[in-house]
Amino acid sequence: MTIQDRGLSSAVELELLIFTVGGIAMAVDTAQVEEMLRPAEAERREVETRMFHENLFSGERASSYSEPMVLMIREGPPYGIVVDRPDEITKVPLQRIQPLPALIEKHALSKAVWGIALKDDKMIMLVDFYQLPVMEAMKIKPKIRQ
Repeated sequence: MTIQDRGLSSAVELELLIFTVGGIAMAVDTAQVEEMLRPAEAERREVETRMFHENLFSGERASSYSEPMVLMIREGPPYGIVVDRPDEITKVPLQRIQPLPALIEKHALSKAVWGIALKDDKMIMLVDFYQLPVMEAMKIKPKIRQ
């Protein structure tokens, strides 16, 4: 899927929330995140949550979260994805975003991982929360940004 397919062609840059999963830098478009909560607050609000690694890897891999935070999904019923240590929110120019190389895309564990952002000579895997298996099951359809 290209950047244009994701409705981003009119944007000059993409605002990303960067977090770490198993030592790998990952990021989501901040437009998909309503708010960030501590797990206790999400539990108090009775928000359904799922650990990010369980969603991406179908629960097959163990992972520990030293500083978990719940990213509330903007669209659909109240739902949160638990990630470890959100690092920063940063803007990345579209020319620094590349689609997944064909070899990686062929072996990707989920179609939710859609590209790579290059920032400060680091590769950051880009994730579309709306393509995570649990979101697909809930039939959450994102609004296309204009």
